[in-house]
Amino acid sequence: MILSVIIPAYNRATVLPQAIKSVFAQGFEDLEVIVVDDASGDNTQSVITAMAQSDPRIVYIRHPHNQGGAAARNTGIERARGEYIAFLDSDDEWLPHKLARQMELFGKLDASYGVVYTGLQVIYEDKKKGEVFRASHRGSFLNELLICNCVRTLSSVVVKRHFLQAVGGLDPRLKSCQDWDLYIRLMKLCPFECIEDPLVVYYVNKEDPSRISNTRASIIQGHRLIAEKYKEDYKRLSRAERLRYLESVSEMYSLGGSLTHPLSMMLEAFFLTGRVQYLSKALRYFARFFKRKLNKQYGY
Repeated sequence: MILSVIIPAYNRATVLPQAIKSVFAQGFEDLEVIVVDDASGDNTQSVITAMAQSDPRIVYIRHPHNQGGAAARNTGIERARGEYIAFLDSDDEWLPHKLARQMELFGKLDASYGVVYTGLQVIYEDKKKGEVFRASHRGSFLNELLICNCVRTLSSVVVKRHFLQAVGGLDPRLKSCQDWDLYIRLMKLCPFECIEDPLVVYYVNKEDPSRISNTRASIIQGHRLIAEKYKEDYKRLSRAERLRYLESVSEMYSLGGSLTHPLSMMLEAFFLTGRVQYLSKALRYFARFFKRKLNKQYGY
């Protein structure tokens, strides 16, 4: 049984080899590694071509022009031969035996399960360890997914290919939140299972211009499109769930540099509860926005 590993890459020649090495360190022999180069301007092509010459399990595909991470992953899905598909971001790494543990777990689940994901360890650019996120949600938890992306990075998931095909892959319209959107659509088709342990090393480099989470306009666009795509689902949330969603997403909008979205969300939370704390939070968002605007942290 072949397992296909899809790694999208854009200007990541310096870190990509380490990601690939972490795949081959899994001790899982029956796999293929599909690297989709999204028209990098650095030497990604020569680096991966050289690696592919020494290991036939590496498949290299290059887009003629930049199309974004979702399109790159979809290209990999189309090329994949495996019944199961794992995703790995080009700047992340897997701990040994991650894949083996996920595939062993799949073997114990009934056929209705489509996704097994794991926890993750955050590492910052200065190599200091950050948060450890342990996976915890199991089965069907659509409302939790609507509130926030509790599954987190695509680097942690293994998905049955036929479920990916059934939902049509990733949505290339999304500049961010591509993983979150995919999980919501998959959750409507199949339950998820998880391994609590942090088996993914998730690197955060706030200076990396190729990192979508560092692009504030993309953060806002992604969250807006999620809200639009699933507006009927959001209407069905309970009052308590709606409040949790408003608090979670207003913070993301604020960090992305939006003023109108977090303010309107805190006003909605105030009218739902009558609690002054939400008006206070709206004022903090207002102050944060203008402070960062004055410091030229926002400017798009």
